[in-house]
Amino acid sequence: MSENSYSIIIPTYNNFKFIDECLNSVVKSFKNRDYEILVGIDNCPKTRKLLLSKSYQNTKAYWSNANVGPFTIKNNLVQIAKNDYLVFFDSDDIMYESCAAELHNVSSNKRYIRFKYDQFMHSKGQSSKSLCGLSFAEGVFCIESALFKEYVGFMPWRCAADSEFYLRLRNMGEDYTVIGEPLFLRRLHGDNLTMSQDTNHVSVIRKGYIEIINSRSASGQWDNPEIHKIELELL
Repeated sequence: MSENSYSIIIPTYNNFKFIDECLNSVVKSFKNRDYEILVGIDNCPKTRKLLLSKSYQNTKAYWSNANVGPFTIKNNLVQIAKNDYLVFFDSDDIMYESCAAELHNVSSNKRYIRFKYDQFMHSKGQSSKSLCGLSFAEGVFCIESALFKEYVGFMPWRCAADSEFYLRLRNMGEDYTVIGEPLFLRRLHGDNLTMSQDTNHVSVIRKGYIEIINSRSASGQWDNPEIHKIELELL
């Protein structure tokens, strides 16, 4: 089986408590593969300071001087990425060591691969793990770089752009594969997009995005986004 190459795309904002564990888990999983890790710091000085003091194999960190949101960071890191496949990952999650091997087993003939996960609640330093069974992540997935660029990328939204991208591709007839085993631990905490007061599932901004998604689903009209270009400084 031929060896594919992977660019792991990780935007980060206010996750300086978790990103070291995240990056170490990604390196451990991909250590025997052809890979690069691209981290985009979304104007978070504490994360910048931390990553300037650290070193991770095959990893480059970039700084955005403006807070633009994770999906604009992702879109711009993709323009820098050089490998066959993109793996979108979150800076507060933990990758299982088996992840890269599982991807290698299926990515030679699949263009779009979705991940199952386990999750745990991080609260006051305590963690309780729960198995999620058939659940798979919207924002954590692997996709052929050429396919992602064919559909331009994510909407430049603060949240819900991963759901829009998934439904846009499905509407265009792009099928995906779900790997059977969970490939990462999803961390729930008060600052992530899913639980933050500003962007959680009952927030005003997310409800507005969901209305847009529902409207597009009803009409079948899924326009590709315009990429918001930003300047990223290599640390």
